[in-house]
Amino acid sequence: MQKLTSGEPAELYLAEDRHLLRQLTLKLLHANTNYDPLAAKLLEREARLLARIDHPNIAAVLDLGLLGSELCMTLQAVGVDGLDDWVEGGQRSQAQLLAVLRQAGQGLAAAHAVGVVHGDLIPARVRIDRLQHVRLVDFERARDLAPEPGAWERQGPPLPIDRNYAAPEARETGRRDQLSDQYSFCVLAWEALTGRRPPSDADHVAGPWAYRREPAYKVLARGLSANPTARWPDMEQLLDALERAGTGRRFF
Repeated sequence: MQKLTSGEPAELYLAEDRHLLRQLTLKLLHANTNYDPLAAKLLEREARLLARIDHPNIAAVLDLGLLGSELCMTLQAVGVDGLDDWVEGGQRSQAQLLAVLRQAGQGLAAAHAVGVVHGDLIPARVRIDRLQHVRLVDFERARDLAPEPGAWERQGPPLPIDRNYAAPEARETGRRDQLSDQYSFCVLAWEALTGRRPPSDADHVAGPWAYRREPAYKVLARGLSANPTARWPDMEQLLDALERAGTGRRFF
């Protein structure tokens, strides 16, 4: 098996199904949490949330069971590279970057459509295969916006999030919803397109006139607004605007 991601409470591995001659992704509990009942409960919860999402840009869950003595979630195969590794792995054209980001955004929109918020979208969770097909992974920090009455999932799992990609409201109050996901998407999109972190105040950052007037910059800057209500109403509208901005011109 090839390890794809490291961390707690679980890790991704690329494995081969020798019976059906296909590749699969296995999600196994980290050694430090393998016998932690809460970690097992989170993995089960993640599998249930993923089972609600049927979209080509979300890693589909195939099974949840035991691999030997370890709890294991089996997913369809995902790419070896995360977004950051893929960007650094070669000269990527504007069209390639936009195509990959569009797929990531479409996967996020599909999750939102069934009431699932990813909650901690970072480049390593945007997996890209050799055909440049994108699948989002690692929904253990996801928030269920429509849980059954009284379900413990209502508040989401007590796991830390990556503050480098988290929206201001997620960092300050723990609020995670579709708009905080949108903010995280815009951070990683800005990094992929420019090779730099977005400015702390993207709406009002000082800079050359040519830089400020780029329409794609304005699209992402709106998604990076500190005020959630000033962002795009949803991911679909953001993606439509980003596609229009990138059509027929180079930006950043």
